[in-house]
Amino acid sequence: MAIGDSTIEQAIKDLEILKEKVTDLYFEVNRMSSSGQKTLDDIAKLVGVPTEEEVKTMLENNND
Repeated sequence: MAIGDSTIEQAIKDLEILKEKVTDLYFEVNRMSSSGQKTLDDIAKLVGVPTEEEVKTMLENNND
């Protein structure tokens, strides 16, 4: 059974929505428990969104 183009397109759209939602959650990261922050970082890595630490490192490197 082959995966249709529409299924792949929908999966790509869903991934983009998930990435946006993960990014939005970083605005609430300081209100999360340490366990919640770790879980958010784990999910971010899975979907290809930079973690809070990765963003801090990028910003520090740009300021050098």
